[in-house]
Amino acid sequence: MAIAIYGPFNTGFRGSQNGSIQTVVTDQPGLGVVGELCFASDNDLVDSYLVKTGVFAGAGVQLVANAAGLGQFQLPGQLAQLPNDENLAIADFAGVVVFDENMQSDANGVPGWEDGRTCRVVRPGRAGGRIWVKAVVAVDKATASVNWVVKAGTDGLYRAGEFAPAALAGSEAAGYSVAITTAKVISSAAAGGVFAIELG
Repeated sequence: MAIAIYGPFNTGFRGSQNGSIQTVVTDQPGLGVVGELCFASDNDLVDSYLVKTGVFAGAGVQLVANAAGLGQFQLPGQLAQLPNDENLAIADFAGVVVFDENMQSDANGVPGWEDGRTCRVVRPGRAGGRIWVKAVVAVDKATASVNWVVKAGTDGLYRAGEFAPAALAGSEAAGYSVAITTAKVISSAAAGGVFAIELG
């Protein structure tokens, strides 16, 4: 299964150099932030994954999970990693990384987790799980669908693991996506904003 992730890190941990990301939100936020749960009640739908070596798990991205090479301290053992394969399917979709106040930030200021850390993931298949994600382009909830970018295109519009409101063209230039038919778009957004999706 796959989850979206960004990288690389600049200095490792956030702090005096990269700055504070945000204070913790323990209830529904008044303003959507990428990777935040829309409703505090959805915390019950969140599990933990270890971030795979060489991967940066950015908030609000969709991941692939791989159980290979893990011990039995976590059942089921799952490694979060970025998708990078046009042959992935909906069965490979593991969920979306949840924002956390303790996240590090990469060189671009994107909050997330470095490899070897534990990240929180809102999982599919649980009748709910509402989370804010990045609107790369404008999103109209009346017509948009949830499409997982499994391989970024050379045009640079999307990063692997992000969501598109319509299927990508399926080419090296435009990139490849998988329709997450069990999820739905529940809010609209302008390009550069955030929109909410609900996993099913």
